[in-house]
Amino acid sequence: MVGFQKKTIALAKGFESSPGVLKLLSEMKKAAAKNQVDMTPQKFVMKFDGRARPDCSAAAAVLYSNNVEIWFRGTLLTDISNNETEYVALLTGLSHAYASGIRHLTAYGSCALVVNQVNK
Repeated sequence: MVGFQKKTIALAKGFESSPGVLKLLSEMKKAAAKNQVDMTPQKFVMKFDGRARPDCSAAAAVLYSNNVEIWFRGTLLTDISNNETEYVALLTGLSHAYASGIRHLTAYGSCALVVNQVNK
């Protein structure tokens, strides 16, 4: 098993002007004014992994915001290779992050093939 490798992924430019992000920032500022929320910028991290076995395969992704788990998805798969499970895990996490308005995150994966291809 290869250790987790770090890769920072920028999903899109101009995210800070999207309506969802502007609304979130507005809500955070209001809550911070009431001393309810720490206004430090959020750091998003995704960890993903996949495993293939003859009887059952699985892919999973976890998203964290400032070291707090905010989302998890695990999927059981059949008739799929180990590398394919890794890609399913990566794409599942990235799809959810993008749909949630996250445009910058650091991704960690254990498969050197997938990490090296994403790094190119």
